[in-house]
Amino acid sequence: MSTWRDQILAYFTPRTSRLTLVADPDGLLLEEDMLSVIRSRGFELIPFDDPIAFRFAYEAQYRQHWDRGQNTELVVLLRSEDDNLRLLPYDLLQSGRKLPTFRLAQIFPKLSYPVVQALDRSLLDSLYDSYGRYDGAELGDRSTKSFVLRSVFGCDPQLIRTRPDLLKLLCDKHSRSERFPTTLDSYLVEVLSDDPDFAKWPIDRLIPDRAFFFEFLQEHWPAFLRRFLPSPPHESSGTHHSAGQQDGTFQIPFDEVRSYIDTFFIEGYLTPVPFEQPQLLPDWAKVGVSSEPLAGTRQRFLTLFERLEREIPKPDAPYREWYRFAWRWSELLTLRSAIDIDAKEAERLAQLHDSLEQIFADWMLARFGTLANLIERDQRPVMVHQIINYMQACRGASGNGRVALIVVDGLAIDQWIVIRDELVRQAPNLRTEESTVFAWVPTLTSVSRQSIFAGQIPVLFSEFLSTTNKEESHWRRSWEDADLPALSIGYRRGLGHLTVSQVQDLIEHPKMLSLALVVNSVDDIMHGMTLGTAGMHSSVRQWARDGYLRDLILKLLDAGFAVYLTADHGNIEALGQGRPREGSLVETRGERARVYDSDLFRNQVAAEFVNTLLWPGPGLPDEMKVLLAGRRSAFVNSGERIVAHGGIAIEEVLVPFVRISRE
Repeated sequence: MSTWRDQILAYFTPRTSRLTLVADPDGLLLEEDMLSVIRSRGFELIPFDDPIAFRFAYEAQYRQHWDRGQNTELVVLLRSEDDNLRLLPYDLLQSGRKLPTFRLAQIFPKLSYPVVQALDRSLLDSLYDSYGRYDGAELGDRSTKSFVLRSVFGCDPQLIRTRPDLLKLLCDKHSRSERFPTTLDSYLVEVLSDDPDFAKWPIDRLIPDRAFFFEFLQEHWPAFLRRFLPSPPHESSGTHHSAGQQDGTFQIPFDEVRSYIDTFFIEGYLTPVPFEQPQLLPDWAKVGVSSEPLAGTRQRFLTLFERLEREIPKPDAPYREWYRFAWRWSELLTLRSAIDIDAKEAERLAQLHDSLEQIFADWMLARFGTLANLIERDQRPVMVHQIINYMQACRGASGNGRVALIVVDGLAIDQWIVIRDELVRQAPNLRTEESTVFAWVPTLTSVSRQSIFAGQIPVLFSEFLSTTNKEESHWRRSWEDADLPALSIGYRRGLGHLTVSQVQDLIEHPKMLSLALVVNSVDDIMHGMTLGTAGMHSSVRQWARDGYLRDLILKLLDAGFAVYLTADHGNIEALGQGRPREGSLVETRGERARVYDSDLFRNQVAAEFVNTLLWPGPGLPDEMKVLLAGRRSAFVNSGERIVAHGGIAIEEVLVPFVRISRE
């Protein structure tokens, strides 16, 4: 079956030229499947964004290989909207094969280019299938938006006539892993706002704002439950609430979207509420009631457990499927820590966990090398080194305000869920907009955390990979390159205990515009943990209850900062398989990762320990030879149970990236 990629891939025949130059203003070569196929044909791709970083990578990783007679085929990609290859260095223009510019307008000539250009490239397959069946005239902006909504998202706003129709649309939209482009959100708001039946619905926020949508449902859920009481209490009309307007006539038809509501409660998007007579409720609605908290938690665990057993992403799944699965898996781990399970259930869970880690490891080996060049259409980061560019873009879009990045060292998604619940309980007006990023592998602080502050892949700061002492200079250079004066850039690490007075001077500095804060508490807890995942949850919850992170976030918000929170890596409960006897042969002795400077030394240890994985090292310097502990094992005494990081378990690699604001 033909795809939109075929006409581009025809130019990528192996052993054609060791250097290929191409302008790609629409980011077509950086679509995930396209990039995977290009790499499978033996081509390596390097964007020409930063001339200095490009030159370093080009000379160190490719020119040296060619000089040694190696036949690496390189594609240099010009991502600028200016598709003139003359922007590339002269020596490349002299020796490289030049390809034509690839554009969306060539693939979809009858559709409005600005509308199609705003789509995430992962959606082009659905659009291409529908476009192949279209034989009409050229479409304008509005007609293209309608065409895209129908063909890509299965949504026809002209058919949204009733409140159940609208609610189903919203549930479907916000349960998706991909976001609607802003231009389509605006079109939906425009079309649906004209309907008088939806006058009381805050459509202008419900459609674009996912967090607001779930707040809206959460607020109106108790009123829906009270409809099942014999004598529901009277609610005064015209009462205003934070997420919408509720009165005696404004009711949300939850019963029309039962399957969505069930999933939202099970996956933690909605929180069960107290209800005095649950026996009066239909069975489907009881998932949203907390009359018996422990029994309700156990039921949520079992239901989610069964779903995840059926829904592990396939080996060729897009990375976004792993995003969503990681949050659902983390929710399951959090629920597991709150209940007791029997031996049979524990064995099932262990089997699921082992299967999950093997499938994810296979996916990482096949796909991780493509991630560093990917980026979301709204500029959201895919990997941790892209966070700083995203913050700089957001700062510019918001009028160049103040931004702060909190890096919680070692924070896994399941531990963030524990912290988030405590934050919301302590400060109900906090809002969290959650997304996900990939850490660098090996998932060690000196590699992954340093890449956050450098805004670069590890090979570009290879001389500093054995230390974290250059983080502040990396952070300052990145922001100075974005034209911030030195006095406006702040960095501090070693935070997490006592009071936020340690950073009061930075937060209150009148010229401070860009602030990075490293919180070490979770990593400190992890390295002393002997009670596994449940012990981590208990200790992290207690730390969150102490209020340090809450106070830090509130101080930053009070001072006018846009606050972002992330982690350099997560962690996983692992079982020791023995300690390698390497002496001075090993450069880094991690519990889940060992780093050598020789393939010979690495292979010797791999031969001794069967449950290991030779990491190919995309994005790392050639001399960095990484050996990872396989699945859920660790390089510690045989049978010893620890919580550690360094490997490629889903809990280590996928970490939270959260925007925190105040409602």
